[in-house]
Amino acid sequence: MRFLFAGLFAVGIGCSISFAQTSPTPLPSTRLSAPLTLDQAEQIALKNHPRVGSAALTAQAAGQVVRETRSAYFPTAVANATGALANTGSALAAGAVTTSSLSNRFASGLNLVQLVTDFGRTRDLTRSARLRFEAENDNLTGVRAQVILAVRSAYYGVLASDAVLKVAQAALSSRHVLLRQITALSQSALKSTLDVSFAQVLVSEAQLAVYQAENREKKLARSLPLPWAIRELTI
Repeated sequence: MRFLFAGLFAVGIGCSISFAQTSPTPLPSTRLSAPLTLDQAEQIALKNHPRVGSAALTAQAAGQVVRETRSAYFPTAVANATGALANTGSALAAGAVTTSSLSNRFASGLNLVQLVTDFGRTRDLTRSARLRFEAENDNLTGVRAQVILAVRSAYYGVLASDAVLKVAQAALSSRHVLLRQITALSQSALKSTLDVSFAQVLVSEAQLAVYQAENREKKLARSLPLPWAIRELTI
């Protein structure tokens, strides 16, 4: 029993070691070395957005339907070939006479079918498929325009929030300077402690404005229709 437990313990350690060795390593995140520009954001969104890919594939499938419908205008050729080997002693069966299989047989043929007229049915089907293809292309154009609009709206929103954040940080820095000045004057008995409290309140308000601006910038950056690793860039 002791040897059995030792063997199971060794097998468990070996399995854990092999699992640790074969576990896949995480892939490195895709990041750009430079700040993301508007053109780059639009191109990345058009390339990776699922709605654009779905609309493009739907339009491509509609184009193939046009070709499939037009194929009825072209001839269709079908080749057939049959053969049989001789089987001696199979001319008679019990109670019936069967087909003779005493000689080898081979036959081949070619069928060619060409549409002469179907009273405009194929023409109308082709026209309908072509119109559907054009509609899918227009839908693809509309989807691309919507994605570009969403990218531009989010991009300029991030730029605006970044400007607001810089203003809030500058205001916080100036209020820190003001707080130090009032504190120094208070220590020299030129300002009261109430003035120091008011200055501290102003600093707290400036800090709150900075936090709100940072949260707004991050929220707008997350709204960009881009892959996660690229949305982490600083615009």
